[in-house]
Amino acid sequence: MPVLAQDDTLDFLGNVEPQDDPSISIKGPVIKIYGEFSIKNAIDYYSKLAEKYGGEIDFAFIYGHALANENGVKGVGSSLFAKLVKDAKGVENVGNYPLKALTKLRIGDAFIYSDDATSEQKVFADSDIKRALLELLE
Repeated sequence: MPVLAQDDTLDFLGNVEPQDDPSISIKGPVIKIYGEFSIKNAIDYYSKLAEKYGGEIDFAFIYGHALANENGVKGVGSSLFAKLVKDAKGVENVGNYPLKALTKLRIGDAFIYSDDATSEQKVFADSDIKRALLELLE
């Protein structure tokens, strides 16, 4: 049976000091400061991080996708470019993705809160995932 997997991390594109870069662990700095990872703690931590750097930080979600099947394992990456902002919006809608409340998606030349984006705009912003998945399935 084929298995499709995905994980993601943040890339602050050199826009934060090394001590503020979570590297591959989005949860790590939250746990270090608060002792546990929760939606509330993550929003608080990353909101303060954005505030420290002027209220917003250009960043990218870097996704890793893999397909394992009888032919082996194939992996590809994709990216979603956005801004991390200090003011949370739509906290009640984040599910298990707290950074969604602090993310403004790039839609053309504009940046809009993820919570304000239409389904079509979200698909447009995250279109690199489609490319990566189609590449995996080739």
